Amino acid sequence: MKTIEGILRYDPLDTESWCFDMGYQSIPTNTGMAVQILVDGRFLSGRLLETVNGGMIVRLVGSRKDRQWSYVLEPHRRYSAKMAEETVERILDEFRLLDLL
Repeated sequence: MKTIEGILRYDPLDTESWCFDMGYQSIPTNTGMAVQILVDGRFLSGRLLETVNGGMIVRLVGSRKDRQWSYVLEPHRRYSAKMAEETVERILDEFRLLDLL
């Protein structure tokens, strides 16, 4: 699977939510999206989970000491991440379609 590298960050000015910033364009993220996030020098696979207060958690697929675990993202920080190229292209295609309407 091909991936695109970018940054997961909170975007208070544009959408007041989390986004995946690829440098040349950013896309909004939502609960359930698959990502790989850099933790302790390794990219770990997980799914995004929005919290009630606008926060974001990455529920990691792997386990730590045989238990599932989550990585809490803080709004004032940026996180190196990867997302499947197919997912990014699908979202960008949806934006292009909306622009045509």
